[in-house]
Amino acid sequence: MEAVMDAPTTRPEAAARNEPREIAPATFSLRRLFAERLTDAHLPFLRRMDNNTEMMARLGGIRSDAETKTYLERNLAH
Repeated sequence: MEAVMDAPTTRPEAAARNEPREIAPATFSLRRLFAERLTDAHLPFLRRMDNNTEMMARLGGIRSDAETKTYLERNLAH
């Protein structure tokens, strides 16, 4: 199965003319992956991941509730 989406591209000449930029899709999927843009609704899932000692051992350690919320807010603002 091929990727469902093609990578969005922005042409340099379009940016120079102030044309609208292409917006990344909210979701995409590959053969073994489904991805979607983060939302506030993901907070419980992020909390579960951030409390998993085994998973977070390679990602800097467990995060507190406040750290997870800060992480999500920073990514939503990006």
